[in-house]
Amino acid sequence: ERVCVCVREREFVCVRERVCVCVRERVCVCERERVCVCERERVCVCVRERECVCVCERERER
Repeated sequence: ERVCVCVREREFVCVRERVCVCVRERVCVCERERVCVCERERVCVCVRERECVCVCERERER
C-alpha cells in the first residue's frame, strides 16, 4: 500500500485510502521517497508507488 507519512512533527491523519492530511508542518512523504510539501490546508495524496500530490482540502472528504 502507499503509505503517506508526515515528517517533522510527525503528525498526520489518515483520510480515505491513500490520503494523509498534515496537521502541523504540513510536509508529507510517500514511502520515504519523494517529498511533497503541502501549503496551507492542502492534503498530500499518495499516487502510484512513490509519488505524492498536494490537493485541495476539498478532496479530503472524510
